[in-house]
Amino acid sequence: GAKLVFKLNQMLPSSVRVLWLGRVSDSFHVQGSVALKQYNYYVRLMSQSHDEDPFTCETRHQLSTFKLGFSLERVRRAAAAMEGTHDWTAFSNNANEEYQRRTMREVTRCRCFLDASGFCIQVQAKGFLYKQVRHMAGALLMVGTGQLKEEAIEEALRDGAAFVARGKRVWKPAPAAGLHLMWIKYEPMPDDGKPAIPLPHQVNVN
Repeated sequence: GAKLVFKLNQMLPSSVRVLWLGRVSDSFHVQGSVALKQYNYYVRLMSQSHDEDPFTCETRHQLSTFKLGFSLERVRRAAAAMEGTHDWTAFSNNANEEYQRRTMREVTRCRCFLDASGFCIQVQAKGFLYKQVRHMAGALLMVGTGQLKEEAIEEALRDGAAFVARGKRVWKPAPAAGLHLMWIKYEPMPDDGKPAIPLPHQVNVN
């Protein structure tokens, strides 16, 4: 088992590391067995049109605000309204998987905070619709720039299908560059008596 960890890490790029391997039950599903997951969406605010940062352009959405008055407080209020169980139809694209079509989802956390390079939208839930987090970020950024009223978020969450049918969804999914899956917690696995494969540093891999 430890040799498998060692060999996998030899083949993977240096930015990806396998830390631990364990056996799971036959019913385990990499998406369906999730208990909670967190996405962060990172944004860099540009005050000038030529203010792009080459070091973060692939990991953060570069948002031009030099022509728009951006309000982080508006974003925070709209993000708070997204917490709870809502109909997320207006915040998704059509999904292929059946479990992704259940539009009533609970978002346990949706917060916005400043960091060294701009700000971050942090979202937690058991599961998301297809492109849901990017839709959420796109809508929140339009609220921040004043292009979308905060009340539109609440209306979209009440009846997403009607909101879209009336042509009120004016936002697009935020660019993928800013989206990061931070972690996933899985439901406890039943104890089948099979030992977990230990961490690489706990054994001799020679």
